[in-house]
Amino acid sequence: MVEIGNERSNQFWEKHCQQERLEAGVERDIRESFIRAKYQDRAWIPQPTGEDREALSKQLLVCVASNNLMRTIQLLVHGADVSYEDPNEPNPKLKTCLGVARHHKQTLQVELLEQNRALSSPKPVDIPQVVTKKGHLYKTGNDRTGWKRRWCTLDQFRGVEYFRSETDPDCQGDIKIHEMLSISLCDEEKDPKYPHCFELNTQSRGYLFCADSKAEMDDWIETLKKVIPRDGAEKLGFDKVGYLRKKDPHNVGGWKKRWFTLKGKSLVYYRREREELSEIDLKKVVELKPPDHVSGTPEALCCFQICLPDRVYTLRADTPAEAESWMQALRHTQVSGIPLSEQQTTSARIPIIVHKCLQFVETFGLEAQGIYRMSGNLAKIRRLILGFNQDARGFLINSEEYTVHDVAGVLKDFFKSLPDPLLTHSLYQDFVLVMKEAEHEQQLVQLKSLVEQLPPVNRETLKRIIGHLNRVIDHESKNKMGRTNLVSLFAPTLMTVNADAVSMQNAKYEFMCMDKMIQYYKWLFEVKDEEEAKEKELEEAKEKILRAAQQQKVVNVGMTSNMKFLNTIYILSRSGDTYGTYITPETSVGEIVEEVSTNKSLPPDHYALYLVIGEGDSYRVLSSSDRLLAALSSVGSECHLCLKPNAFYESIKPFMHQDGWESVQVHVREKKKWKRYPCAVRGKSFVQFKDNKCTNEVVRLAVSELDVFAGMEKAVRTDHKNPMPTRNFFWLKQTRGMRGHEDHTKYLCTDSEQDLQKLIAALVKAKYGPEGLQTPLLPTRPPPPELAVRRTTISVSPNTPKRHQFATASVQYTKW
Repeated sequence: MVEIGNERSNQFWEKHCQQERLEAGVERDIRESFIRAKYQDRAWIPQPTGEDREALSKQLLVCVASNNLMRTIQLLVHGADVSYEDPNEPNPKLKTCLGVARHHKQTLQVELLEQNRALSSPKPVDIPQVVTKKGHLYKTGNDRTGWKRRWCTLDQFRGVEYFRSETDPDCQGDIKIHEMLSISLCDEEKDPKYPHCFELNTQSRGYLFCADSKAEMDDWIETLKKVIPRDGAEKLGFDKVGYLRKKDPHNVGGWKKRWFTLKGKSLVYYRREREELSEIDLKKVVELKPPDHVSGTPEALCCFQICLPDRVYTLRADTPAEAESWMQALRHTQVSGIPLSEQQTTSARIPIIVHKCLQFVETFGLEAQGIYRMSGNLAKIRRLILGFNQDARGFLINSEEYTVHDVAGVLKDFFKSLPDPLLTHSLYQDFVLVMKEAEHEQQLVQLKSLVEQLPPVNRETLKRIIGHLNRVIDHESKNKMGRTNLVSLFAPTLMTVNADAVSMQNAKYEFMCMDKMIQYYKWLFEVKDEEEAKEKELEEAKEKILRAAQQQKVVNVGMTSNMKFLNTIYILSRSGDTYGTYITPETSVGEIVEEVSTNKSLPPDHYALYLVIGEGDSYRVLSSSDRLLAALSSVGSECHLCLKPNAFYESIKPFMHQDGWESVQVHVREKKKWKRYPCAVRGKSFVQFKDNKCTNEVVRLAVSELDVFAGMEKAVRTDHKNPMPTRNFFWLKQTRGMRGHEDHTKYLCTDSEQDLQKLIAALVKAKYGPEGLQTPLLPTRPPPPELAVRRTTISVSPNTPKRHQFATASVQYTKW
C-alpha cells in the first residue's frame, strides 16, 4: 500500500462515491458505515469491463510480470482467479501467476498474490463465479402504478442498475448491494397483464419488478438471493426482516402480504410504510409449530404457526427454506421447542428451565405421591412455559400458585418439545444396539462411552436428570415412585421425540438403557466423593433446620412473614465453615451478617454479604437494609452467598463523598456489539447519552430499580467474537421492568479502573445514600443462648478460615 499510495488507491475504491470524504473526528458509526460500504460492499468501484473470469485471469497472468500493483488489485476485485493456470505454457514454473511474478522478480506482486492465497504449483481451487445478470424487466414507480420496461443489470459488486434501454448510457436508478434486505414474490399487487412480479426490499422502500415469464422471474430471484447480504437486518438492529403472508383468522380475505421485522421478543408487521404497526408479543408465545393437518402441498410446507394463549397466527413464506429460517429466528426468543445447544444455561451447562423445575420438585415434591406419573393442570403448565419464554433467568415459580405436578409437567413437555432428543437421534441406534447385543459388563462400558459422546449440554443435563431420579427413588416409601415407574416414564421422554414412531421391541431396550443409567449413575457419570459429600452435608442441614422449625411449629400461609426458607451461607471459603439458617421475607441482610459473625465467633471486622453469580464470575455486595430473600429472588439463577470483609466498599470509598458527577466514557454492549457512550448518574437516574454534548439521552434508568454487579457474566466475558474492550467491567440488572425499555440487563466497561470505581460509587450513593454499602464492625457481643439454639450451624472445618479466602458455594434455599 505504501508503493501504491492512498491517492491512487482511492481513485479505484471511491471512483463513483458521491459522499464527501470523512473528516477527522467524525462519529465512529458513520466511519464504520463508510468503510464497510467502501471495502466490504465495494459500492463505488469502477464497473467490470464485461470479460468473463478466464479473460480476467489471463490479464492477471500478464499483469503480475510488471510492477503495476493497482491493476493487479483491480483484476482480483473484479473476479480474476489468483490460482489460474495457463494451459498453453509448457514450463510448470510459469503456469501460475505466482510463478510468473517470481520469475520476473516482482517481490511486491508475490507478496500481494500470497496474501490472496495464490498457489505456486498448479492446484484447482473452488472459487465461486462472479454473479451477474442482465435483461429486460418491467418496473413501477413509488406509487406502484404505471409499469415501464427497463434494461436491468445486476452484479455482486455494484448491485442493480436500470436504464431506459440496453444502449442508453444514463442510469435511471440503482439499488446498492449493502442496501438490500430481502426479496419476495408479489400477490396482492398483481396485474393480470404483469403476473410474474417480485419485490426487492431495502431499508427505505420496496422496488417492484415484473419479468416476461415465470422462468425468467425465478432466475432473477435466485440470482438476487446470491448477492443479498445475510447480515443486512443485523446491521439495522433487527434479528430478521422480510415479507410473509398472514392468514386472516376469519378466512374472510385469505392470505395478506405484510412486512415483518423481528427484534428481540417483538415481532412487528405492517402493509406499507407510514401505516399503523401491529405487533405479536413473543413473550406470550406458548408454541411455535407447523400448522395442524399439514397437507404436504408445496404451499403447506411454507407455513408455520405462532400460538398465543388467546390467538394463533398462521404465516406463510415463499419457500420452505425461508419458512425454516423464520422459525429458527423465532426459536431463539423462546425456551420451549428450541435445541439444547441454543438454550440459556446455568454455569453447569444445564438449561435454566430444567434447573429451576428440578430445584422446585426437589424442594417441594420429593415425597409427593405419584410425582411425574400424575398430570398437572394444563392451563397452569402453559402459564409456566409462558413465564419461562418471557424471561427464563428472572422467572420464579410461585409455590402457592403451582403444584409439583404442574412443574413436573413442564419438565416433561420441555424434553418432548426438543427438535433433537436429549440422547440425540444420531446416537439412538447405538444406545439400542448396546442393550440388544452386549453382555452386562460390556453394556456398561459401551454405555459410558456413548454418554461421553453426547454434546456437553446434553451430557450435563442427563447427569442432572438421572441424579434427580435417584433422589426421587430414595423417597419411594412416600411418593410410591420406584425405579420401574420412573424408567417407563422417562425412557421415551429422553430418548425419542416421537414416541409413536418407536417399535415395541425398541421400547424394551430404551427401558433397559434408562434402568442401567439410574442403577449405575455414580460410575457412568463419574460422580466424585466430594460432590456426594457436599450433597449429603446440605441434606443434613435441611433436616436439622426442619426439625428446629417443627419444634417451633412454624406455619406458612401464603407469602407472609411466617414463611421460612432454608439458606446455607459459606464463610470466607467453600473449604471453610458453613452456616445453616432460615429466613423469612422480612429478614434483612444486616440481621444475617450480625447473626453469622456472632454465632461463628469471627474476629471483629466490617463484614458484608456477597451475592456471587456462577463460579465467581461476578458479584453484588448486599446492603444491610436489603431483604435477603428478595435479593436472592431477583437473580433467579445459580448464585452463591459469601460472608467476608467488605473490601468492595473500601475500593469505592474515596469517591463516595463527591457532590457532582461528570460523565464517564463507557463501552455499552448492545446486540452483542460494544459501543462507546458518555454515561452519568444524574440525581436518582443512570443516564446514557448519544454523544459527548450530553444533551440527547438514549437511556434513562431509575437507580432505585437497578442492582450493581462487579465483574461480568461468563457468557459475555468469553464471547471471543465480540471481546470486551477493557477489563474494567460491571453490569446492571433492572429489578423491575420499565416502560420503553425491553433490556433488563446492561453490560458496561470503562477505560480505567478509576472511572469504574467512580461510576459504581455514584450508583451506590444514589441508591443507598452517602453511607452507601458501609458496614459496622462485627461481632460486638457473644452469641445469645436463645439465638444459638434457634439457629443450626454445620461446621466442615475445625479451624477458623483465613480472612483472605473467598467462598464460591451454592446457595440452597427451600420453603417449608
